[in-house]
Amino acid sequence: MERDMFKLQRDIYKLAASYGACERLEEVKKCVTEDELANLMYKHIDFCFKNNFPGREIMAANADLLARHGILSSGNVTVSHKLKKYILTGDARLSITISGGDIVFIYATDQARVNVTVKDRAIVSIQGWGNSFSRITAKDDATALAYLTGGAGHKEYKQGKSIIRAHKYERDYI
Repeated sequence: MERDMFKLQRDIYKLAASYGACERLEEVKKCVTEDELANLMYKHIDFCFKNNFPGREIMAANADLLARHGILSSGNVTVSHKLKKYILTGDARLSITISGGDIVFIYATDQARVNVTVKDRAIVSIQGWGNSFSRITAKDDATALAYLTGGAGHKEYKQGKSIIRAHKYERDYI
């Protein structure tokens, strides 16, 4: 498993260098754990989505490693053990229920689909790029926020005192 992480680190380093992402290369070199490497994608989400980085080939070759950190590039995933943040690219599908005061961030692009139910004072923030789509159901005292760019869309279903706010941006990134 450790060998896979270092191979992924080398692949990302080479690709980032080819994109001219010089200021990010030192960050990639300093990563010594999977968590640190995965967190770089969250930290530089705008760069990653704008440049389709690290690309489908690297994502597919490292799907299991990335999925452990909530980074999904294909397939249908129903989440029972929640993480605090997710990235969806390609044709990934995520179904998740968020409750109990949890706060979860979801970033989606390409043709990704998100089906989220948020309830019991929980909060979800969804940032959609490309042609991603989010189905948001909010119940009780929950709050859902959606920030959408490009062709990203959403449908919302509200019950009780829940709040859903969606903001559409005309530019390609937030």
